[in-house]
Amino acid sequence: MTSLVNDLSEDIQDYENFLIPVNIQHQKNVESLLNSLMTDSLDGINDQMFAILSVENFAPTTSTYSSMKASGKLGLIDDLSLQKSLSDYYEGLAVENIRKGEYQVEYFTTEVMAWLTNNVDLTNMEFIHTNELTVFLNKLIIYGSLVSQKIESYEMSVESSRELKLQIESILEPN
Repeated sequence: MTSLVNDLSEDIQDYENFLIPVNIQHQKNVESLLNSLMTDSLDGINDQMFAILSVENFAPTTSTYSSMKASGKLGLIDDLSLQKSLSDYYEGLAVENIRKGEYQVEYFTTEVMAWLTNNVDLTNMEFIHTNELTVFLNKLIIYGSLVSQKIESYEMSVESSRELKLQIESILEPN
């Protein structure tokens, strides 16, 4: 159980100190690019284009939980509420975070990068086909929404991780 607390603590730190801030900055970069494109301001857009070309994803640490489940030790936890909380977190929210990250990468690769490859000189970050900007704007709006949803999911994970950690620690404390 102490290993679960350690896993949750490390995940909370990873979310708060790196993943959430990096993804919030990424979201701001996408919004900045959108604003520039919507005002038909293509001057100085090169840096903004480069800024959206990174994706940071995270999968919570599940090895301790998976090991406990596979070995049957999860069933030895008397507190059924804790068993449910562990299951909800590791088989629900953790999986959702992974899938949202995968979908963001898939959309970025198949939609945004595909459009950029066909319509932008990537060496200079100059638009080749400016008549296709509306399509790019639409793709960026959807992509920004995916990033936003992932950030919200990460924030929910921090909250759930804290609650789960407290629940486990309360069981570990001597009476």
